[in-house]
Amino acid sequence: MTSPLTWDRVSLWCGITGLIATAIIFLIATVLRGIAEGRGRSSALLTGADIAVMALFLPLAFLSIVGVISGIIGRKQAVTLEQRVRGARGILLNVVPWIVGTAVVSALVMAAAALMSALPLQ
Repeated sequence: MTSPLTWDRVSLWCGITGLIATAIIFLIATVLRGIAEGRGRSSALLTGADIAVMALFLPLAFLSIVGVISGIIGRKQAVTLEQRVRGARGILLNVVPWIVGTAVVSALVMAAAALMSALPLQ
């Protein structure tokens, strides 16, 4: 017998789907960047492939928002401790990719700034 679909389960599945989608998008971005650099198209500017990969994050953002909202609703409507925990895990799984992404981008920007400041002025 299957369990009924509840908000906490929706949040959990949105979080799992979001994590898998994030990993796939980063893999696609890495492969496309490697192909572009292999063809001698290394540039500081964004390529069409970079923009296409960034467009994939729009549905992921929607999925994360739905996951967080359903997790909050699921925690408020929870009857058992298991439902509350599942709702909390769903919220966490939906927020983690964005926190990690922000940390990675911030670290890359700081590293680029440090490298640029170390270069001699001409």
